[in-house]
Amino acid sequence: MKILAVIPARAGSVGIPNKNIRLIGGKPMIYYSLDNARKSEYITDIVVTTDSPEVEIVAQQMGIAVHHRSADLCDSKATLDGVIYDAAKDKEFDYVVTMQPTSPTLKASTLDAAIKYAIEKDLDTVISAINAPHLSWGRDENGNLKPNYEKRLNRQYLPPNYMETGAFVVTNRRALKPDSRIGAKVEVFEIGSDEAVDIDTFQDLRTAEYLL
Repeated sequence: MKILAVIPARAGSVGIPNKNIRLIGGKPMIYYSLDNARKSEYITDIVVTTDSPEVEIVAQQMGIAVHHRSADLCDSKATLDGVIYDAAKDKEFDYVVTMQPTSPTLKASTLDAAIKYAIEKDLDTVISAINAPHLSWGRDENGNLKPNYEKRLNRQYLPPNYMETGAFVVTNRRALKPDSRIGAKVEVFEIGSDEAVDIDTFQDLRTAEYLL
């Protein structure tokens, strides 16, 4: 079985400049995703899709292939679905694993457990998530505030509320399309909060550095 890991890491970043190559724990942030992919017992091929010369250097130093992403796929409005499809479309694989460089606290063993789960259950998609039930509010079609719950309960009695962490998405080949990585048979794979850090802010960065 061939399992391809695709790690998207464009040059631009709004919240934290040069985020993907910022040093954390003495290593560029993207190093941790690349290292997890290399350590995986299931992943057979790895490619980094980027427009960043610095990211390309890090990948090459680790012996990992680079896909040069076109300018239209580097725009902040470009979806990750299109980026992953572009990097994987000409390659042979049974599953493609999207691995975000912004999740440096994820463990390779957790990643492998999720891949194994996807294979054994013959799932189309497995998404990393944490279960975070909370009382929350939204708005209806008229813009009026409404509760996202039927009854106010203590947190431990609320129904599951799975929040995607961004750490990984495991996708069966049959479910990969230019505009989607989500197939009909979808499951979440719960991970611990210590592995769920998704770096968007400097506070996230400090948290990840502490955990590492």
